Amino acid sequence: LERFCWQYHWHDREYGTFDGFLSALRAPRRQRIRRELRELEAQGVAITYRRGGEADVARMARLYADTWSRHGPGEPVLTREFFMELGRRCAEDVWFGIASRGDEVVGMTLNTVLGEAMFGRWWGWSYGFCSKWQAES
Repeated sequence: LERFCWQYHWHDREYGTFDGFLSALRAPRRQRIRRELRELEAQGVAITYRRGGEADVARMARLYADTWSRHGPGEPVLTREFFMELGRRCAEDVWFGIASRGDEVVGMTLNTVLGEAMFGRWWGWSYGFCSKWQAES
């Protein structure tokens, strides 16, 4: 079984602020990030973070499974039971990024924390949200 994987590592080079981080990027990348943030803001999307014990892990499981059914091969790798157990057993070491538009959750990401590092890999989003990105996925 051949596996293809990409990892992006971000290191805080003492940027101080998000704008400090952006200023270290080349103009096309900086402009793309700012444009994507403006698009989210225009759609009324806000991003918050919640620890595993405080997040709606059942919703994360549904978003992940739905996204997998649209884009992944076969059955989802992670099960609803996995997410529920993760929220119970690792409540302090798991953070969920939650993208909301008003009261509607339109996307979530699962992040794990180890020391001062945060790792993100699994995500899900509502079908029908942000059709531009759906077309590119």
